[in-house]
Amino acid sequence: MNLKQIVSLIILIPVGIILIAFIIANRASVALSLNPFDTTDTSLVYHAPLFVWLFLALAIGIIIGGITVWFTQHRFRKALKDTQTELQGLKMDMSKKPDLTKTDLTVVDHS
Repeated sequence: MNLKQIVSLIILIPVGIILIAFIIANRASVALSLNPFDTTDTSLVYHAPLFVWLFLALAIGIIIGGITVWFTQHRFRKALKDTQTELQGLKMDMSKKPDLTKTDLTVVDHS
């Protein structure tokens, strides 16, 4: 075992124990009402243990967060693709040109 695996086990085992204890402590059935205006309406009430609702909310939050990050990073992926396309074009141009000698190069100072 390497150090990374040992550190992972040191972290994951206590987290797993805490999650199991949390699940055992929150087994009572809880009603989730999806109609905030009429709480007596039983057609939109679902019963499940509390830990199920909490894990479901966590999973939905992770999915929404991942989708949000994916959409916000679109401009960076597009810029990377454009840069790679430009680089490929420049490589193609360089391969078509004859070898340049030192006298053919000009230095431009942009400062």
